[in-house]
Amino acid sequence: MALRKSSGLDNRRTFQRLRVDEITEFVDARGNTFGCRIVNMSATGFCIETGAPLRVGDSIYFVRPACRARIAWLRGGKVGVEFLARVQGRKGDPPDMSEDNLF
Repeated sequence: MALRKSSGLDNRRTFQRLRVDEITEFVDARGNTFGCRIVNMSATGFCIETGAPLRVGDSIYFVRPACRARIAWLRGGKVGVEFLARVQGRKGDPPDMSEDNLF
């Protein structure tokens, strides 16, 4: 997984946001599996690109990183995903990407 520190608007956020270029899959509430690309990630969620038919409020389960999440927003092919529990770490720390620390 390629990680890079974000700049610009991301610096005003509560949690550090890391740029990510990771292909993964998620499962929706009906059991359908979809592919996506994780664009960036923070301790509270991440932004993905996908063509999946999603709505704000939908619950989904990511295969890697293994976590349950909720759709927070949709904008032009990008999707804001909020973790249902905060990734371990102190406030403002980037997420720990090791499998042991992700849900």
